[in-house]
Amino acid sequence: MFDASAVFPGFAPTQVSEPARLCLQTYDPVVIDFMFYETANALTTYARANKISPNVVRRIQAAIEGAFASESAVPFRPDALALAIRHHHAVYDCLYVACAMARDLPLVTADKKLARKFADVLSGRLVNLYDMPEHLP
Repeated sequence: MFDASAVFPGFAPTQVSEPARLCLQTYDPVVIDFMFYETANALTTYARANKISPNVVRRIQAAIEGAFASESAVPFRPDALALAIRHHHAVYDCLYVACAMARDLPLVTADKKLARKFADVLSGRLVNLYDMPEHLP
């Protein structure tokens, strides 16, 4: 299960682009449909900061949408809500955690806060892009 913070750097330059690309090549990426909205939001943030043009935003988002088959987030909403309440975390992030747990998949993320909060819950099934050897100093 890849969250948006792990997918986005595979297509746009960030601190963790190299480990993100490695994970995208290594794992069979599973995503939820909500991820597409999050990557689109991140891309518009880049465009507003004049880091990329609107045309590049459209090309990258199209590449992301073409690269993944997605699962509906709907079945995971009840578990995501429970996780969000229990762990004081955003429901949309908990959708990824709930799906990873339900599908018994590792969660690949570059979200440091999410990784810290859910490391125990995912019990060894969490891949934090910032902890990958390619990113270590």
